[in-house]
Amino acid sequence: MKKLLRPERILRGVVYESVPAAALMIQELADEVIASTKKYLKNLIEKPDKKDELVSLQSRLERRSDLSKETLLKCHKVQLEILVSVKMGLTNFLSGKIQLFEMVGLFLYRRCRNVNCKSLLPVATHKTTSH
Repeated sequence: MKKLLRPERILRGVVYESVPAAALMIQELADEVIASTKKYLKNLIEKPDKKDELVSLQSRLERRSDLSKETLLKCHKVQLEILVSVKMGLTNFLSGKIQLFEMVGLFLYRRCRNVNCKSLLPVATHKTTSH
């Protein structure tokens, strides 16, 4: 896994690999590699010409059945930041300032995705709800 130093490969690894495998990969990365991966993801989200790649990653996430609350709580914090950012298509979650349990709620659509709000959502709330 040491070869996965290119940001796009790291990003793909987080989205495609099992939680334990991706957590191990992230754990072994240098801080500058993590920073460049977050920057790459930020560009994917913000640049319209990169939309296809982002949509492809989001589709892959939607098809994963292993991302339960219990599994997500075992994520590396950076891994979860990436997963939430990809799923929501927002860069706000890459800051490192949101707690792990809050990000799990965001990923599972149990918390408002507005970074300033983050309140719990009613169970029946549709996933497109935002403030």
